[in-house]
Amino acid sequence: MHATNDVKVLGTDLAAAVRRILPPTVAGELGMIIIRAGQDPGMLELGAFYASTSVPAEGTWTEAIEVNARMLRGFMRKKPPAEFRLVFFDGHLTVNGSTIEAQLATLTPSDARAPKVWTKRRKMPWLGRGLRRSRLRPW
Repeated sequence: MHATNDVKVLGTDLAAAVRRILPPTVAGELGMIIIRAGQDPGMLELGAFYASTSVPAEGTWTEAIEVNARMLRGFMRKKPPAEFRLVFFDGHLTVNGSTIEAQLATLTPSDARAPKVWTKRRKMPWLGRGLRRSRLRPW
C-alpha cells in the first residue's frame, strides 16, 4: 500500500496541538478536526472551531480531511508515544495502527446544525415587580 497521505509527527507536538485547538470540555460536541498540508513545506495544519495550528511533519500529505475531534483526542489522552504515524486512505485515518473514520473536507462542515432560534419568552408576572405597570404592584 502506497498512500498519498502518510506522515510521521512527533507525539508531543501532535498531542499539544490537538489540546491547544480544542476547548477543554469533557461533555458535549467537539465537532471535527480538519487535517491538511501546511503552507510551509514539511508542516501539517490542524484546524477546529476557530483555532488552527501547524506541526512539523515528515512525509507527504496532499488532501484536506476531516475527522471526529473526540475520537482523535482519545489518542492524546495518556502519555503520547514518541511519534504518531497518520495515514489516510479509503475514508479511514490510521493513527499508529488504530483506524477511525474520516472523510474529505468540504466547504460546509458535516456536523453543521441549524442555528438555534431565540424567541421572546412571555415574562412571568413576578419579573415585573417594581415596574410601573406590574400586575403584582401592591397599591
